[in-house]
Amino acid sequence: MSNSEQATNFSFSQATKQEICQAMQARLTEQALAFSEFEKQNLYNRIQSQFSYGSRSKHHGDDIGYADHFVLFIILLAQAVYTTFSIRICVRESGLQTVLSLLLEQVFNIKPEIKTNKSSVTFLIRRGKERRRILDFLTSYFSFQTETGQFKFYSKNLELDEKRSILQGLFLASASLADPSLTYQLEFICQHPCIYDLLKEILTDLKFINPNAKRPRRPSAAKAEIVQAKARTKHKLVLRTGDKISEFLLFIGAQQKLLDFENVRVERQVRGEVNRVVNCDNYNLSKTVNTAFSQVEAIKLVKASKLWDKLPSDLQTVADLRLENPECSLQELTNLSAKQFTRNGLYYRMRKLQKLAKDLSDNAN
Repeated sequence: MSNSEQATNFSFSQATKQEICQAMQARLTEQALAFSEFEKQNLYNRIQSQFSYGSRSKHHGDDIGYADHFVLFIILLAQAVYTTFSIRICVRESGLQTVLSLLLEQVFNIKPEIKTNKSSVTFLIRRGKERRRILDFLTSYFSFQTETGQFKFYSKNLELDEKRSILQGLFLASASLADPSLTYQLEFICQHPCIYDLLKEILTDLKFINPNAKRPRRPSAAKAEIVQAKARTKHKLVLRTGDKISEFLLFIGAQQKLLDFENVRVERQVRGEVNRVVNCDNYNLSKTVNTAFSQVEAIKLVKASKLWDKLPSDLQTVADLRLENPECSLQELTNLSAKQFTRNGLYYRMRKLQKLAKDLSDNAN
């Protein structure tokens, strides 16, 4: 089955994630990740420092760099489950399975056990040394606490490509993108408050969301035990504008799905404009028909009464003109009258005939 045939079997969200994973897999296959002690120390200082650390090279808007190891870091912080004897990572996207295997091997020199289910793949790390290697790294660099899932991560000191990789990891692990033909919605569901805060901080810094966006309200102390007993509190962050979603897809490197997204947006805009024009025309036509019908009925009532012979000649002329052309609008009647009457003049006389018909009807009742 070709890539195009496979893409048709995916939802728009799955196809976007597949494109990102394929590009990431190609990079990791061509050139394995390697870190020197200087790079590790520099990374540690930038993540731990509250203040701007050192002078970093400026990135241009068109430059796209990648720091794929941050995808692994954010998945370990956001999605992994830590127990006394193991680390478990559940992955549903098929492309992410290969990427995660490559990242674990290249960054930590770990080949995890893999258990496959119908809809997901679970990575298990049970060896004590390998498990300790990951926990020591997360504890040292992020002050990670396995019991609460809390960590410290100062994203303002990160490079642009590192922020891009973090957003890629969060998108692959916890985001869903709605079909743009139905609605514009990119939704992140974060299991921990720290992940939500980090995501909001990066999206705000990159101008994807309003910095004044409200954080979801946490449950009160009285209800905390009930909520935790049912399920862990989840924090949701949603992008609902087509422009911001397009910018996000471009930033994380999903160029092909960006083109598909924009094509659907153009189709929706054209379809919306056509529908608005058709609805407006239908409304105007319906309004013209209803108005003409009420005028014809009023004129017939007046013409059948004794008032008809007493009406001025201009009212009789207008009434006969309407009876002869019941389907025409006022503008068309103005043209048919050889501009003997203006449009406002016709409207005024029609209103007068309708008032006479109403008075006759009231008197009859």
